[in-house]
Amino acid sequence: MPTIKANTPQPPPKDHSSERERRTPKTWSKGHKTACIAANREQVVSVDPARLPPDAACKGYEDVVVQDVVFHTDNGLFHKEKFYSPAQHTTSLASLPQGYSGQFGPGIKSLALVWFVSYRGGFPPDNVAQIPPKPLSIQHNDAKGSAT
Repeated sequence: MPTIKANTPQPPPKDHSSERERRTPKTWSKGHKTACIAANREQVVSVDPARLPPDAACKGYEDVVVQDVVFHTDNGLFHKEKFYSPAQHTTSLASLPQGYSGQFGPGIKSLALVWFVSYRGGFPPDNVAQIPPKPLSIQHNDAKGSAT
């Protein structure tokens, strides 16, 4: 037969050295999100002097961080080694690196897949910013061919 022990009250908490510091309220201030964004380039944007009144004086600059993504081409020319065996009348040709097949690399293949899935088979319109986001669902087929 199990024995049941009575609940014993917990001893009062001890006053640790950091207890007073933990209980004192601290003023909260939101940090700037641009503080952790590194600028890749800096550019001075000038005001058109024709728009200014004659007594206007320059008072410095106002910094604005703008985030953007730049896509650039990465066209590679692969020099594939080619060997010929006169005795066997065969030619051996080196293979392209992993991920490359045909004339398109893995980057453009994945971009085409994302566009196909995101835009339901079409390419994005001229103004991509006006596209409402669509949920992305990708089904994976296991070795038996059933979707999961």
